[in-house]
Amino acid sequence: KGELEMIYTTLNKLKKEFPCEDGWNTLVLSLGKAHFIRKDGIFGGSDDEPVSLAHIVESNGIDDALWATRAVPEQSKKWRLYAVWCARQVQYLTSDARSIAVVGVSERFANGEATREELATALSDAWNAASEAPSDVGTTEREAMAAARYAAGGIPRHAAMAAATATTSYAGDFATAAVRDAQKTEFLRILMEN
Repeated sequence: KGELEMIYTTLNKLKKEFPCEDGWNTLVLSLGKAHFIRKDGIFGGSDDEPVSLAHIVESNGIDDALWATRAVPEQSKKWRLYAVWCARQVQYLTSDARSIAVVGVSERFANGEATREELATALSDAWNAASEAPSDVGTTEREAMAAARYAAGGIPRHAAMAAATATTSYAGDFATAAVRDAQKTEFLRILMEN
């Protein structure tokens, strides 16, 4: 087993997070556990055997792996820093200072350099920026602002999706695959960090 397999979860932990049927079935089949197939909302079973997040990336894709981070809350710093990275990829697509600032506060919070109160204030400011945005602000900027708020909330899956939507809105559909590949590469890199 390589370094990428240092962060694990289990099927039991994932089951507690109410996975979607398709994602669950894809994962259990990739693990050779067809007897755990979920049908009609009923789980066929699960266990506490370790499942690496790197395996989930490869079997299910980056979105499901990011969703699975909720079953590994002890790594919340890594997940927040990943969300910050996603938001920074599209930060240039917004001119709103509050949305830009909240990303920095979230990073400082992850590193123990900002308080929960500072983060809450910055997040409140970012939400105010979104609600005060002129009606002519397009999808690109709205999604870049959303990525910043998700980074502040430490929600990696939503930050990644908002960043991908912002990039696609700005650069067109051809950019989507490149963005998702970059997000996958960065996630795998973060999994390797000690």
